[in-house]
Amino acid sequence: MTGERAVQESDLERQIALVLAHPGISAWLKAALHGAMQGDPLVALNDLEILGALLRQRAGIHLSRSLCPCLDLQRDSEWLS
Repeated sequence: MTGERAVQESDLERQIALVLAHPGISAWLKAALHGAMQGDPLVALNDLEILGALLRQRAGIHLSRSLCPCLDLQRDSEWLS
C-alpha cells in the first residue's frame, strides 16, 4: 500500500469512526454503515442508490400530502365513488 493510499484509508476510517460515535446519527444508519463496512463496497453503493431513489419518492409523496392534504381527500372520494 502506498503512503498516500494509507493516508486516505486512515482518513476514511477516522470519518467512519466519527459518524459511528456521533450521538445525532440514527441507530439504523450506524447499523447500516457498520454492516456495509463488512462487505463489498460496490454492492453497498448499489444498495444505497436503490434506497436513495425509494426514499426520495417517499419523501416527495409525504411532502405533497403535507402541502396539499386536499389531494388525499379528492383521491379518497374518487375511490369511494
